[in-house]
Amino acid sequence: MKILLASIAFLFLNSSVAYGASQNEAPFGLVWGQSLKDSGVECFETKNKNNLLTCQTKNFPQNLSISQMYFLGFSQKYNLQKIGVLSNSITNDIYGTEGKELYFKLKSQLSKKYGKPVSEIESIGQTLYKDEDEFYQCLKYDGCGMFTSIFESQGISVSLKLNGMIRGMGYIFIIYEGPNWGRHVNETKENIDSGDLDSL
Repeated sequence: MKILLASIAFLFLNSSVAYGASQNEAPFGLVWGQSLKDSGVECFETKNKNNLLTCQTKNFPQNLSISQMYFLGFSQKYNLQKIGVLSNSITNDIYGTEGKELYFKLKSQLSKKYGKPVSEIESIGQTLYKDEDEFYQCLKYDGCGMFTSIFESQGISVSLKLNGMIRGMGYIFIIYEGPNWGRHVNETKENIDSGDLDSL
């Protein structure tokens, strides 16, 4: 449950997209800019915040074999503009062998669709957790290690990350940002700033 709560928070982050797969083609059989109703996805845990409707689902038109949960973000103005994928937990993987294998497999697959990563960090044991059997503890600890890649293509941004939980346990999280996500973020910020100014 803690992972799910932490993961859905990604939908509210004011990350940015570098405007440059087709601009309309979203992953998993979805289409950027479609409404929740048009997507045909059955959602639960629906929330509204900052002109963004967010929800969780376990099924898409086309599912990823490793997925445990999906997260969607629908802008009030631009409709579907953010998708998150939470993988099944990786367990009994003390040295991170299985996790790294899955990470690099997904990285290769994403590269075929979106091109080479524009940014990648794959390091471990920078501080505190330096033993080989502390792989996931290190990933969880800020500044110790990170396995992440970012892809950008025609206004679409995709981030792939291997996350740590406890010793021998981790998970993959993938975030897709649609072509109008950056506009949604900027316009929402402008509206909030304008409202604050009017309130002063």
